[in-house]
Amino acid sequence: MPNKSDIAIIFKSGLQKTGKSLIAFFLTSILFQSIGFYLLFEQHYFDNSAYYWFLSIINEFFFTSILALLLIVFYFFVTKEWIFRVINIFLSLLIVFQLASLYYFMITLEPIGSTLFEFDPDQMGMIASNFVIFKWYYLLLLLPPFVYFLFLRGFRNNKLFNLIAVIFLVASVGAISFGFQIKQAGEGYRSGDLIQNKTYFLITSLLEKSNYENLSSYEKAIVRYQQLEKNKAFINQEFPFIHKRSNKNTLAPFFDLKETPPNIVFIIVESLSSSYSGKNADEISFTPFLDSLEEHSIYFENMLATGERTFSVLPNVVGSLPHGKKGFSNSNSSFPTHISLANWMFENNYEGAFYYGGYARFDHMDLYMNHEGFDPIFDRKEYNYKGKDVKTSIDPVPFGVGDRELFKNVIKYSDSMNRNRPYLDVILTLSMHYPFMIEEKEHYTSLARKIIESNNQLSQQSKEKNQKYIEPFATMLYTDDAIKAYFKERMKRESHDNTIYFIFGDHMMGDIPQDNPIEKYRVPMLVYSPLLMRAKRVRAVNSQMDLPPSIMNLIGDEYDIPLPDKVNWLGESLDTGNVLNNQRNILFMGNNRRCIDFLSGEWFIHNNELYSIENRLKLKAEENQNKLDEMSKDRGFYEKLH
Repeated sequence: MPNKSDIAIIFKSGLQKTGKSLIAFFLTSILFQSIGFYLLFEQHYFDNSAYYWFLSIINEFFFTSILALLLIVFYFFVTKEWIFRVINIFLSLLIVFQLASLYYFMITLEPIGSTLFEFDPDQMGMIASNFVIFKWYYLLLLLPPFVYFLFLRGFRNNKLFNLIAVIFLVASVGAISFGFQIKQAGEGYRSGDLIQNKTYFLITSLLEKSNYENLSSYEKAIVRYQQLEKNKAFINQEFPFIHKRSNKNTLAPFFDLKETPPNIVFIIVESLSSSYSGKNADEISFTPFLDSLEEHSIYFENMLATGERTFSVLPNVVGSLPHGKKGFSNSNSSFPTHISLANWMFENNYEGAFYYGGYARFDHMDLYMNHEGFDPIFDRKEYNYKGKDVKTSIDPVPFGVGDRELFKNVIKYSDSMNRNRPYLDVILTLSMHYPFMIEEKEHYTSLARKIIESNNQLSQQSKEKNQKYIEPFATMLYTDDAIKAYFKERMKRESHDNTIYFIFGDHMMGDIPQDNPIEKYRVPMLVYSPLLMRAKRVRAVNSQMDLPPSIMNLIGDEYDIPLPDKVNWLGESLDTGNVLNNQRNILFMGNNRRCIDFLSGEWFIHNNELYSIENRLKLKAEENQNKLDEMSKDRGFYEKLH
């Protein structure tokens, strides 16, 4: 049994070893975190970047204090030297992960969290092979273990460092009383994620995912949902979404339809954002062709996607369907029975194809579109591109077919089918997505710079910000040109004269940080057609879920096609009002498949923050606890049903 002297020696040694490991961890962390922040701020624009770096260092110290609590106990009761080595190796690898998470943040503007584990191995493989491009600074991931052990070696047998180690240990343990992390910084919701310690973020994200359960009563959720959706005549509570189809036909006054039903073409533009497209773009427009088309279209300036990423758009616009747990298409093949725009049209003499430049199996888009009746499906490899001498990339990374090539193939394959029936075609573009690989990159990059520099409405600060995002902006110009070339070819074909085009984004450009949390869902939509009698700018709020009921009523009413008495969709006929007005209740799903955003009337809730909506869906923070509580409950009810 050890005597008091031995215990004192063990206690002192434990304090010193723990303190030295923590100092080495903290110093190595802030060194590589500083390098990571420097690289990140070279690519992204954040106001007060030095301030965010400083807050991140404080959070790094708070995280070190958590490690102190865990390690101090461990070091006191463990005397085997090899265990200390294992702990030190683990701490050094933790720094590697945190630097890797900063690199991940550079691409996605969010740290590594539970989102990464929402994908099955096949989906993860596609992400890794299609999106990961080697950068020179990835080699820095090899260095943290060496630097960590260099610090430890420098502290060995140094009496001064023995004292510093004990003081640091005591200070870090005491820091726990101030909290675990500073969670808020400035006004940008992205900056709050940026400053958090990345290991802490991952752990809390996983804990929230495992502990998360919507505790709302299913019965109460049905009652409240049917109460809020006052424009729908519900049938019963057993199937809460089913309601009588509304006869409201808001698109009919705009069109002079022909004797034969029109073709419908959805052009879904990856990351098309209201901030950077349109004559009244919030910042600056990089879509000159679409801007010119705006003058001849019904232009919806407050159209909303319901998901932060592409996974939500197809179920939205084809079926007006609920999110499910991970996005409707991620139900795989076990899709619940439902009426959609597509299966109704295909039952009534329409045909339809789906065109995508990447792998359609990503997010199980191919399973969903096949289930809805689209045939054929043209994508990067599995169907028609394989063996057709189509160049899949201008880079060694096989990302996908560029938008210019995609639209050429849309024309080619559409012509080859010799259609004699009306059709519903869906085209999903790809190029306006990281890693922004395009042909003639220098040309479009130079053009983007000129647009920024020649804009006299932008402040110098805005110009500096926009110069950070030349690659995304160059790709917008490229895709805009690809759409222009597509329409030039389409206009040569007789079928163009009897086609209605719906052009819209799947979500906003997520690679550019925004302060406004609703902006990530706001996308422009143009309804263009030679059949259109007049153009209009629509300022009323709509969602992509409103397309199926609007198109069904437009076609069904005019051509005496049998219409269902009951439908299950969540949307309603498009509101074509010219003033800002929201009659919608919209539950949004984030990239992490959590639903923290909800819009109802003039109110919007993000996490536990309440806002009212203003012109162009700008948000104004509100202090109204009763309304916040009500919105939180309603968000829970909607999520329960979804």
